[in-house]
Amino acid sequence: MAVTGSIGMAGDIQLGLVLDHQGNLYSDLGKQSAAILVLDNAVALMGRLIPLGLGLAAQNFGLYAAMWLLLLGPLALLVGLPRKMGDQPSRIAGRCKEV
Repeated sequence: MAVTGSIGMAGDIQLGLVLDHQGNLYSDLGKQSAAILVLDNAVALMGRLIPLGLGLAAQNFGLYAAMWLLLLGPLALLVGLPRKMGDQPSRIAGRCKEV
């Protein structure tokens, strides 16, 4: 019971931090915050359709084939992420606020 409560508290804390950061983002963007909200909702909709697609793939092609589809996420990260950061400054470093 204590483990379940600890996991629940950690989830609540993480959710609070995410919502705080989102609120800061929306307030910093001003009138452009509506565009970010629309984009966020569109990406969330696509994310909710992934389990449906995996279930349909498992139903039509079998569980073995659907499990191979789960490898696409890590493979996409390996292909899409830069190989070496090197001495190049981060693109978002200039946009971060100083505390």
